[in-house]
Amino acid sequence: MSARRPALGIYAGSLALAAYAGAAGLVTGSLKLSTELVGRIPFDSPAFGAIALCVLVGLPATALMVMAWRAHPLTLHGGPWTASC
Repeated sequence: MSARRPALGIYAGSLALAAYAGAAGLVTGSLKLSTELVGRIPFDSPAFGAIALCVLVGLPATALMVMAWRAHPLTLHGGPWTASC
């Protein structure tokens, strides 16, 4: 029995979109960061922060969105802590 998970797909897709938009804002400079915030980004580089945001948030969220849309078996259950049907 395979069923798509539209709510999970929408959530993951919006998370991925926000991550990519944030990365674009960091790279283009349209997101103005204070010197304190820039100092908290590794290597004091907004470009490195954008790459990290894409790799650590955007790509996994995109993969989850695709898996939820395609009804991948790993997205059918909430995990070992949920009651099985």
